[in-house]
Amino acid sequence: MDRTLKTRCKLCDARGTIKVSKNRTEDGSVQIIDNVKHWPHCPRHKSAGVPKHFQKKAWVAQEKRANALVGARETLMSGAVNEDGDGRMIHGWRVESKQTKADKYRLTTAVWEKLCRGALEAGEEPMLHIEIGSLPTRIVLVRDDYLASVPRCFSVEEAKGMIEVNGKGATIKPGELKTPMWIEGMNPTPWILTEAEFKRLSPQDQE
Repeated sequence: MDRTLKTRCKLCDARGTIKVSKNRTEDGSVQIIDNVKHWPHCPRHKSAGVPKHFQKKAWVAQEKRANALVGARETLMSGAVNEDGDGRMIHGWRVESKQTKADKYRLTTAVWEKLCRGALEAGEEPMLHIEIGSLPTRIVLVRDDYLASVPRCFSVEEAKGMIEVNGKGATIKPGELKTPMWIEGMNPTPWILTEAEFKRLSPQDQE
């Protein structure tokens, strides 16, 4: 029978329910009906002016792009029930994707530390993939301890800048990015890399 579960959106903190259908689609995936009343700024907000399939297409495309960086697979009902992140490679990586059409992104300390805590407790490495702007600037955040474990990786001396936590988070503005750089005031310390810089680390070869 169909299941109705209480949930909280990890993007806008709105609460509501999701319905998990007992019936599967032709490709074998689970049908999920989102009944959460997301806030207007949330990427999962159901806008009357934008067809739902276009909203979903952009979000799904980013999650697939982020997961492909480390060979992770999409997490069933990510963020809805078990808050496992958007992609996982068991005992490898835990990937979470964030997206905004605004010209800046506000990363809260709570979001980063929650991702890291969940990943590390499961023996996985956290990675946060962010797309900022309508013509997206794509960046990757990883722990400083991960970078320290990768041979011939960036050092603090090679960093081109840093962003300081202000209040409960740090604001990331594409026009001010000079990667590699780190965010001061979050624990563990996140480093900001471009996708190209992250790919050069060959994460799949480091497992």
